[in-house]
Amino acid sequence: MQREQRARRERRTVGGVKQLPWRTYRNPYKPIEVLNEEQIERIHDASMRILEEFGIEFLDDQARQRAIAKGAELVPGTQRLRFDRHLVAEYVGKAPAEFTLHARVAERNLTFGGNHVNFGSVASAPNVSDLDKGRRPGKFEDYCNLLRLTQSLNVVQFIGGYPVEPADMPPATRHLDAHHAAITLTDRIWHPYSLGRERILDAVEMICIARGIGKEQLAREPSLFSIVNSNSPLRLRRPDAAGPDGDGRATGSRWSLTPLRCRARWRRSPCRRAGAA
Repeated sequence: MQREQRARRERRTVGGVKQLPWRTYRNPYKPIEVLNEEQIERIHDASMRILEEFGIEFLDDQARQRAIAKGAELVPGTQRLRFDRHLVAEYVGKAPAEFTLHARVAERNLTFGGNHVNFGSVASAPNVSDLDKGRRPGKFEDYCNLLRLTQSLNVVQFIGGYPVEPADMPPATRHLDAHHAAITLTDRIWHPYSLGRERILDAVEMICIARGIGKEQLAREPSLFSIVNSNSPLRLRRPDAAGPDGDGRATGSRWSLTPLRCRARWRRSPCRRAGAA
């Protein structure tokens, strides 16, 4: 058995991986039109009616008050906010058609939007598997090895999150070890998890140190992106709302908000793809 494992390791270390040099990509083709204009308008109108008539629960007090200050309407006796469709259109219209995320090495900067195409690593896998040890829960050693693999592949342009959960690290400080490894083992753009205001602000401090810049420059040249997975499309928990509220305002970081139940289709949920869109 040991002889077979040694032979496999020797075969894997002979020579290098032949690959194209690092480059950025653009898609020359138009997006596939899955829905026609009438169908898109119907979905848009239905979503606006939900925001105007029913609203979304904001469980984080600070985020809720900030939304009210920007024009949202608080439903009396609840934590639910209603949003006028014109207010929504105003703020959606402020989103740039394209933006650039800045890595600690300028050659690894990436532009998103338009017809730019960027390839990232998989994120949030609970288990890892290899030929020598088989399938097992992820540990920090595995996490670091997968970061090294990402760094070695020119086609993987950014780190989409934890390639495997380093479950052997203490949950309260796991993000610090994970971000430190991403900074020191790769030169790619990396992804902090939106698990509350403090963790996001830790990520902001670390990327500023890594790039040798202040928060003012980070606001002009953002580096971070994150995904907020709400448990329900109509409810933002404290960690869900606190992440963008604590970081995005001051540092220009980019956020994607999706209902977790729409992404994790094995969960019981009334959501369909049209609803997620």
